This record gives sequence, C-alpha cells and structure tokens, in this order.
Amino acid sequence: MTTPDKGGASSAPANKQKSPPWPKGVSGNPRGRPKKTEEAREVEKLARASAPAALDTVLSIMRSGDGDRVRLAAALAVIERGIGRAGEVLADPVQVPEGATLADRAQAVADAAMAGAVSVSQASALLSCLASVAKVREVEEMEQRIAALEGQRNIP
Repeated sequence: MTTPDKGGASSAPANKQKSPPWPKGVSGNPRGRPKKTEEAREVEKLARASAPAALDTVLSIMRSGDGDRVRLAAALAVIERGIGRAGEVLADPVQVPEGATLADRAQAVADAAMAGAVSVSQASALLSCLASVAKVREVEEMEQRIAALEGQRNIP
C-alpha cells in the first residue's frame, strides 16, 4: 500500500521501515548488550541441568494423557529457558506410518524431537494439534453415544 504525498502522487510503502537516527555503520547501542547478572547465569545453568527431566515430564504427560497443563507448561518453560526456542519451520515433515492412530502419531512426534529432527517447541505445537484432534474425536464419540442412548429410550 502506498501513501499519497502532498502532490497526490504515491510515495514509498507505508510499512517501510524508517532509517535509524544514527549514521550507517554506527551502532544504536554503543555500549552493547548488557551483561547477564550472576543470578541470571545461575538460573540458566539450573534450567539446562533440569531440561532432560523437563523433557521426560513432557513425554510422560503425553503418554499418560493426564492433561496436566500446568506441569506441561512448566516443563516447556524450563526447556525453553535452558535450551532456547528453535525456528518454527519444519525442515522435513515428521514421518508417520500410514493409518497410524493418534497415539502412534504422537509417538512419532516425540521420537522426532528426541532425534533432533524437530525442535521441542515444534514438537509441542504438533502434540497440541494432535491433542485438539483427540478432543474433537472424543466429543464426536460422546455425541454419537448420547444419540444412541436416547434412541434406546422410549420417550413419550
């Protein structure tokens, strides 16, 4: 989209970034990035040490289907704090066997994450998607069961 200038002609796109107020080649932050505090470094060290246990928690929740969102969120926060978030684009799709169940698909995602083929954040997003599909299927199945039960009743 372009914006008209005073003469009515179109100028540069409205979403174009303005140039910084400092000259080209000169940093806008001459002191550089602030140094981390000792406490911040200690937190990162503890998070890195806890990341394998956090990943075990994520996989345990995935396998048990308990739906303990608080523990899952905490485990993911520890992993992201200790390891960091990776990019959101999958280089290669997760390989899933033809006709795989939702549990098989979830296991394929976990296996891909453990092999380093997808990031933990990508695996989490994929598992969240699979969990949503599972919930939709549960609701659909319950609706069918209720309809069947109501059909068995003789309602006057």
